[in-house]
Amino acid sequence: MGYVLGILCTFLSPARAEYVPDVLCELPWGDGTDEVGLIEAEGQEPQGPGALAVGPDYRVYVLDTVNRRIVKLGLDGNFLGFISLPFPALSLCMDEEGRVYVLDPDRSRMAVYGPKGSYSEYTYQVPEPLLEGTLPVTRVLAYRRQVWLSTYRDVYPVQLYPKAAKVAWRLEGIPGSSGRIYRVRPGEDDRTAYIEVSEGGGPVLELSVRSEGPLGTVTFLKEDERGFIYVASEGLRATEMGIEVLRLVLRYSPRGELLDEVEVPVGYTYCYGGDVDVDREGNIYHLWTRREGVQVVRWRLR
Repeated sequence: MGYVLGILCTFLSPARAEYVPDVLCELPWGDGTDEVGLIEAEGQEPQGPGALAVGPDYRVYVLDTVNRRIVKLGLDGNFLGFISLPFPALSLCMDEEGRVYVLDPDRSRMAVYGPKGSYSEYTYQVPEPLLEGTLPVTRVLAYRRQVWLSTYRDVYPVQLYPKAAKVAWRLEGIPGSSGRIYRVRPGEDDRTAYIEVSEGGGPVLELSVRSEGPLGTVTFLKEDERGFIYVASEGLRATEMGIEVLRLVLRYSPRGELLDEVEVPVGYTYCYGGDVDVDREGNIYHLWTRREGVQVVRWRLR
């Protein structure tokens, strides 16, 4: 573990020293009780876990898409069991009351698990503009008993009814738990982007995202309970080995000041619903898929 952590610290080396990483746990590939499923096929990208989420009690939930279940981990990474799923979900999230939401966008199905064991399953139909658009739904979001289907730039509000969910028209921007809306817009060059923050229909803040190379996807992640803002960005940078993808989690103050950058390594598999989450105190969690297995990495905010 110490050797792996040493490699991790050297690889990541955040630009600011506010975060300290540690490997919370390691999960081998497989279909056993405390394992995570992997599908490898010649000529295709390997398929592994779909997403990671952290609950209000700091427990970690790993969406094991291949084995159709959610693996539950304790505060110290100890295995707590799993939740069997009725379909191979690709995205999950947790709300502030501990409800778990899982989404299968391919089959238009959603399931909600309550903290005391309740379960509801829904089907939904999306509006026509969603079918015609170029941005696919990749995430499910839930705050204060409100639910959204999300691309990395927009959301579709969802109203849950018995057995079915009604999806409303697209709204530009991603909502935070405070009710603020975060909208990404291109900057003056290919290395810059801005996130406009609005509240009550009016602008209140603007966040700046800059990259040392061409900037790719930029998306709002989360707000913590103190109002700090977390953004994920992808860009390109030149190294001795050639051009590589640089993935960062950026932390901003409630006033929009950039405070920290945490470099997140590119995984062996692609996590459709997101491999990064933030708990309510601002600690960052990453699901790092590797050839040898999966590591859940936690950056503690000092």
